[in-house]
Amino acid sequence: MKLIPQTQLYFFNLGSVNVRRGNNVKALGYYKKILLKDSTNFNVFKQMASLSQNTGNVTDAITYLTKANKINPIEPDVAYDLTSFFINLKLYKKADTVVTVALQADTSNLLLLFGKAQINYRLEKFPETVIVCNKLIQAGDRISIVISMLGTFLL
Repeated sequence: MKLIPQTQLYFFNLGSVNVRRGNNVKALGYYKKILLKDSTNFNVFKQMASLSQNTGNVTDAITYLTKANKINPIEPDVAYDLTSFFINLKLYKKADTVVTVALQADTSNLLLLFGKAQINYRLEKFPETVIVCNKLIQAGDRISIVISMLGTFLL
């Protein structure tokens, strides 16, 4: 286990306090100071992605999610968030790569399966879409978009 140097812990705590107070810009500044000494801190990248998204900076959010995903590609929340951004940007192949790696580690994660269903549908991989949508429905995920994707093929 890697011990966090005192200065990094200090900046992480200051960042966390500012997040709780709603001062996202100031919190980002503290987290950036951590990255100057530790450019492989998954939790910092994940937090910075969330803060960037909250401040409306989608470009930075994608950058930080990409870095976090590179460090830990099987973490489902980061993988799903990054996949969602890629889907919205119509970067379906990139989204598919991210979600496929994460699904290999957790084959029953509903968020990841939902992302995979959306990608398959948009890439017109219809038999695969049906399979994934059926998995989601069997798991109790009967949201309208899943039913709609599946219903497209049943008509």
